[in-house]
Amino acid sequence: MKTREAYETRILTKDGREVPVLIGAQSLIERGRFKGVLSAFTDIAELKRAEEAFQKEASKLSAMISGMQEGVVFADGQDRVVEANSYFLRLFRLRRGEVIGRSLWDLPTGIGEARLRTLIQGFRTDPAAPPVTIQMPLAGIETALRLQPVLGKIGYDGILLNLIDVTELVQARLQAQEASRAKSEFLANMSHEIRTPLNGILGMTDLALGTPLRPEQKDYLLSILSSADSLMTIINDILDFSKIEARKIDFHPTEFRLGESIRQAVSSLALEAHKKGIELALDIDPDLPPSVIGDAQRLRQVLLNLEANAVKFTERGEVVVTVRPKWASKDKVLLEFSVKDTGIGIPLEKQNMIFQPFVQADGSWSRTYKGTGLGLSISSQLVELMGGTIWVESKVGQGSTFRFTVRFDLPRRKRAPAREASGRILKNKAVLVVDDNTAARRIECDILSRWGLVPLPAPDRAAALSVLTEKAKEDVRVPLALIDAGLAERSGPAWLGRLQKIPGLAELRIILLTSAGISGANGPAPGTGIFASLPKPVDPAELRKLLLAGLTGRPRPVPKAARNGRLRDKSGSRHLRILLAEDNVINQKVAERMLVQQGHSVGLASDGRQVLKLLEKDRFDLVLMDVQMPNMDGFEVTSRIRRREATSGEHLPIIALTAHALMGDRERCLTAGMDGYLAKPLHPEDMFKMIADILSKTRKGKRHAQ
Repeated sequence: MKTREAYETRILTKDGREVPVLIGAQSLIERGRFKGVLSAFTDIAELKRAEEAFQKEASKLSAMISGMQEGVVFADGQDRVVEANSYFLRLFRLRRGEVIGRSLWDLPTGIGEARLRTLIQGFRTDPAAPPVTIQMPLAGIETALRLQPVLGKIGYDGILLNLIDVTELVQARLQAQEASRAKSEFLANMSHEIRTPLNGILGMTDLALGTPLRPEQKDYLLSILSSADSLMTIINDILDFSKIEARKIDFHPTEFRLGESIRQAVSSLALEAHKKGIELALDIDPDLPPSVIGDAQRLRQVLLNLEANAVKFTERGEVVVTVRPKWASKDKVLLEFSVKDTGIGIPLEKQNMIFQPFVQADGSWSRTYKGTGLGLSISSQLVELMGGTIWVESKVGQGSTFRFTVRFDLPRRKRAPAREASGRILKNKAVLVVDDNTAARRIECDILSRWGLVPLPAPDRAAALSVLTEKAKEDVRVPLALIDAGLAERSGPAWLGRLQKIPGLAELRIILLTSAGISGANGPAPGTGIFASLPKPVDPAELRKLLLAGLTGRPRPVPKAARNGRLRDKSGSRHLRILLAEDNVINQKVAERMLVQQGHSVGLASDGRQVLKLLEKDRFDLVLMDVQMPNMDGFEVTSRIRRREATSGEHLPIIALTAHALMGDRERCLTAGMDGYLAKPLHPEDMFKMIADILSKTRKGKRHAQ
């Protein structure tokens, strides 16, 4: 018979060390008599050291978990709680004995929600799933609850839960949201309250300028208009800055013609540049895509800000806007825009400051040149939001160059085939280019060279005569000339006549390049050789048409409407019956007279109820609806009109008029059932274009319905 025992002890070795051992003893008994003991000694020193290290680390981990300012719970693969720290116990007012060993779902904590069960079941199905964090209220506080699966050798082995008290953060977020809401409401109210009287000032002044006036009266009114426009610019800058700061700026990417949009932006400041005697030039790379997808309005806003600054801070010389492609792929393009001036320049140490809000490089500039100091800050942030960068290169007294890049998507379409026939007509034809501005002359010559023409540049009339005389000696025919209208005016018609007296130039056709404020020739002028005129900055497409007409002898193209002239009513030739809903008396008069001047008849309503009554008694082609009116606002009126139309099958076009111009206002109007949106102050060209567009869409809709 054998009996076995095992116990742990320590023994001394020969060298005096104390070693932990495990002794296994077995008694030997035979026929009931004790025969002896068989013993085995196992050195467990390494095992004891490993056990002590494990216990030490476990104690450290337990102490660390216990001292954490967040709840920690570990449940095993059967959802039984294995560990819970002091913070968790205090949070739910539980004792350790009430938690350890119990099911996670039986604890009175609120953790056992169905969505948590679903998440943990998901970890069982996919143990490699990443941790999940959710926000939820527990024990009267807002918590961020993080669920981390624990993996064993055979897969899912439990769940680790971390609970963090985020009550203060949630409250701070709610307070920030409330502050943002209050700020937005304040901006909306201020926008409305300021734009409403401004609409009256701008509208009445514009109407007055259309009446017979003495020069002195006209000068006064133009000063009022200029001041009101400046105030409107300041208001728009502040609103835009506030929207960008709150990251609530709206972008509307659409396909637009790139070159046309850039030329319109540059040309809009041509008159101001001309008044200061500054040359305004535009240099567009011929390899630019004809159309891109992006926000044309925001691009125009950045260009106008930079261009306006360049004109403002330049007393003499030129402002040149250049556009070049940086790179392009099948569906995207990166363009670089630059606005170069010969103005006062910016000190190197101030160049990093100018893109900050309310900052100008020199504080005295705000008194000398006026402005909010927001234009560059707004431009910088808009460029960033459009996926680009902006920077400046400048030297004091030598001018500045502002550069920025913008990414655009490209529309999916094939390139138009090259115009081979017109290209053959232009090929190798000599064209005299007379312009006293170096940059403008270079750009004009570059445009001609791209088409295979041979430009003959001349900076003044003496050089022009010399060039033509030399070419006559060489028997080179020069059929066309581009001449700056300002230089031509200073030289007089006699000089233009002399050009045609040079042998071989009797048929020379002259195209005058006119700056804003110089009318140029509206048609052929006998004895001068003037064939047509074209506004600066030169539109290559229009120039090409004129060159072809001049070379082929065909009638010249009908010129487009003057870029800086008033736009006429584009709503169509037929006179409309329009219902104007507006509670502000002055604004009512402004809009009514704009419409009456174009031959439309107008019905007036001062509140929403009057609108509904007038619609019951009379028929109208369109409604201009102010959204803020007493008794019943424009949204409610529109809603009632649309409900009536649901049974009648008719559709009355409604255009919203609002002094609000913040993000979401347009969408709110369209969602309410309105067909269009006009922000005050009203501009006649915008209003008539909107009316034309809405009526055109309505007529098309009726034809499709039939």
